[in-house]
Amino acid sequence: MYNKRNKNLNPGSGFTLIEILIVVVIITVISGAILSLINSEGLRGKSRDAQRVADIKKTQSALELYFADNRQYPDTSSDKSELADISSFLSSYMSVTPTDPLNTGQVDNLCGNSAVYKYVYQSDGSEYYLGVNMEDSRSAEPSPCTDFSLFCNSAEATCYAVRNP
Repeated sequence: MYNKRNKNLNPGSGFTLIEILIVVVIITVISGAILSLINSEGLRGKSRDAQRVADIKKTQSALELYFADNRQYPDTSSDKSELADISSFLSSYMSVTPTDPLNTGQVDNLCGNSAVYKYVYQSDGSEYYLGVNMEDSRSAEPSPCTDFSLFCNSAEATCYAVRNP
């Protein structure tokens, strides 16, 4: 019975190694073309923007805990400063001070380049603004960015900022 079944099979039915390799190459080329059309860099930018928002919210919670203990926010004398500059105040409320996911390195001054992604903090002790530039303008929020010239440009188009409640 086993021999009868084998005799009915066509010895040429099946794929050769070359045919399988050609199909794999074609699928790879098509998937590469599709991925380039999807704009993966834009998706990475949105992902970094989501991380920035999460970092801002986490820092905002730490600032509120600091306020509950000290009845004031860390004071920067109303000047803009980087979040790292107030990390000593927040060290007991946050295990790690957030750094931007893109981390473009150091700049000479905070207002030198609006494409620099840094967390900026400004406070007079009674209220604060905390913000960051965003890569995707759809991730930005107009308020309170319109009240806070975050990076020396009033109403920064790609700003996300929060302030004390």
